[in-house]
Amino acid sequence: KFNKADADLKHLTLRLERQLDIGKGNTDQENPVRLMKEIDGVKAEYTNLRQEMAGIQAAQKDAVDFLRSQLLSMSEMVQKLETQTGQRNPELEETSRVMLTELSQLMGVPIEALQAPSGSAASNTAQSEQEESEGATASITASESVTKATNSVSAEAAEQPAVEPSAAERRESSSEFVEVSAEEFASVSELIRGRSKLEDVNRTYSLLWDHFKVQDNTKDLTPKDMNTMGLRVSGATGQAKLKVLRALKLCKIDKAGNVNLV
Repeated sequence: KFNKADADLKHLTLRLERQLDIGKGNTDQENPVRLMKEIDGVKAEYTNLRQEMAGIQAAQKDAVDFLRSQLLSMSEMVQKLETQTGQRNPELEETSRVMLTELSQLMGVPIEALQAPSGSAASNTAQSEQEESEGATASITASESVTKATNSVSAEAAEQPAVEPSAAERRESSSEFVEVSAEEFASVSELIRGRSKLEDVNRTYSLLWDHFKVQDNTKDLTPKDMNTMGLRVSGATGQAKLKVLRALKLCKIDKAGNVNLV
């Protein structure tokens, strides 16, 4: 679409220049009123093209931001999987690397800028391999100590409270409303969060939950409906609240801006 808009703009420019050249060469056609109308027409078409290009840029930015968030989540899940299993998965690593490269080329930024703040998968893998090597070296000496300490550790573990499940885990196992946690909010890219705040995101999520889950409504909410409900989803900050929920897979947004919970 960018190429088409650029070609249309060049076409308008050439047409105006050609018409002006014809007017200079033929005094019978030198009509200031007609030329002004032609210029106004070109200006109107140019304005429409600019608006179309601005819309395309905004849509592309939203798409790229969403893809970046999903790729970062994927990279983190791959790292977590490798940590839990103690094994590398070259296929998943390669898929993640290729997707990051494609997104880097699309955005025109280095791959390092797209990776999670905690570091790249490669550095985490190298650190994991180093730790495994050190652990293997000390395993013989440590085995005796581990055997002696087993009973003591088991007793202490029994006294400790159970690990608190994450918000996502509680949400999966319950039909009740569970707020977005600070950890979830921080996991969303700053490009998507914008200036939105966690409390505002949770207020929006709570109102959507009440509308769809408590009141059992199924029809998508339009931007006008949401503003009537007091959700304040207009403007960049308002839209950011919904995009955070979408990035966390808590809601879906169609091309018209209509919203429904997942």
